[in-house]
This record gives sequence, C-alpha cells and structure tokens, in this order.
Amino acid sequence: MRFLKVFFILFITLSMLNGCLFKKKKSNDSALYGTDTPLVDFPLDSFYSPIGEESAIFRDIHFNYNSYEINAEERSIIEPIISWMQENNASHLLVEGHCDERGSNEYNLALGEQRALAVRQYIIDSGIHSGKVQTISYGEELPADPGHDEGAWRANRRARFLISNG
Repeated sequence: MRFLKVFFILFITLSMLNGCLFKKKKSNDSALYGTDTPLVDFPLDSFYSPIGEESAIFRDIHFNYNSYEINAEERSIIEPIISWMQENNASHLLVEGHCDERGSNEYNLALGEQRALAVRQYIIDSGIHSGKVQTISYGEELPADPGHDEGAWRANRRARFLISNG
C-alpha cells in the first residue's frame, strides 16, 4: 500500500513537471516575432480566402526543399499583397506555413512556422504594422496536392494568405 502512495505521488509530481516544462509557447509572443507590438489574435474563422479580383493578388508563394528563404520571384508575388494591405488598412492578414510530407510532423510544423514567420517579417519590413499580420503553421497537414512526387511536394512547400476585414 505504501508503495502505491509513493508511486502515485511520484506520478503526480512528474505529470506536473511535464506540464510546466513542455508548455507550448504562445504563437503571438512578441519576443518570438522580434517586435514590441504583440499580435492581435483574431479567431481563425474570421479569415477567409480572397475571392474575385483579390484572389489574383493573394497567390501562394513557394519554397525550396528544407528552406524558409524567400527568393526574388516569390518576393514579387508578395509585393501586390503589401500594396493591398496598405490600401486596406482595416484588414488583417493570416500567413499559413505549409510543408511537403517528407520529414517528421514536429519538423514540418517548425519549418512551416519558419516559413510563415519569414513572410510575416518581409511584410513588416515593407511597412505593414506588425499587429496586422498573424501566422500559423500546418506543417504537412493540409497539402495543396495529395500526390507523392516532386511536383506535389513542390506545390505543398508554400505560404498561403487569408484575409480578415475586422
């Protein structure tokens, strides 16, 4: 009986420590983004895919394998988004980071986050207020192309843009 008490106390203590040690850092932590302005967290369901003329502006950008570097061609896709954000000051932007299916779930979530953050920083550096741009990583979970070849992988290594008018 005494053994069970000791085991139970040890189990509770370790569970509490595990919860403290492995708490996920909140995604709008201003230190994470390198800015003094924390993000305004809008509910994800307030963001939507642009439609009509806006859909031609908010195109996905793509990344090389195992990279979150934004190349010159992809920067040219982001520029019209920055212009739109400047003209639509009340709007907010959600940048989704995505990966292909290669790599572990944890690795792909981290890489997706790095991709989204790199795009966010580029947009902020271009003059958009940091509180107007949120990020989320989906890793490999929402593929644009469900295939298992280089073409599908290329399509899935992307950042996607959603907007909110509130």
